[in-house]
Amino acid sequence: MTQMFPLLPNGPYDTFPARTRQLAPGDHLVERLQSWYFIGVTKPGYKGEHDFAVSLFESDGRTRGKSLSHVDMLRDFDAALRRDRARGIAFVDHAFEVFGGAEPEGAVRDLGCVQPTDFIVKSLKWIWAQEDINYPMPRYQGRKMAGFRLQELVDGVPLATVLARAEVKGRPPPEIGGVHYDRVVRALRPRRGGL
Repeated sequence: MTQMFPLLPNGPYDTFPARTRQLAPGDHLVERLQSWYFIGVTKPGYKGEHDFAVSLFESDGRTRGKSLSHVDMLRDFDAALRRDRARGIAFVDHAFEVFGGAEPEGAVRDLGCVQPTDFIVKSLKWIWAQEDINYPMPRYQGRKMAGFRLQELVDGVPLATVLARAEVKGRPPPEIGGVHYDRVVRALRPRRGGL
């Protein structure tokens, strides 16, 4: 039987993470990349039975590379924004569509990212679901924390500051004046006629 990709279609923060809870323990290839590789999740992860690690897998199912985090991806978004601001913003816009529940699409070349862009947004689809499982809203921030950090990059906060804020444990860091955090909140709202 041929496996279909994506294994689970994306959806809003309040439905997609719940579907990832249904994955059995073990390795699962969940997304096909434009290269010969796949994104896979390994369950359980480090923080509990429903947590999972997101990694790059070879087509034969052997893990290739480390588990990824949204911090890794922030570096790539920063590189894209510095290389070509207009194209970097378009890349961020697509990421925020995925953040809100749209399915990730296509790869963009020459943005200065370390990883291919389809790898970044397809990984983030799963990393954000993982954040929602480990830190569910409204009690915690879930994917909103990662969205806030991405918006800080867009609004000119230096990468070193954004990365330090992404690593804060406990209470979330205070908002920075001039950052459009409302964009992140809007991205979480369900869209009309779908998702």
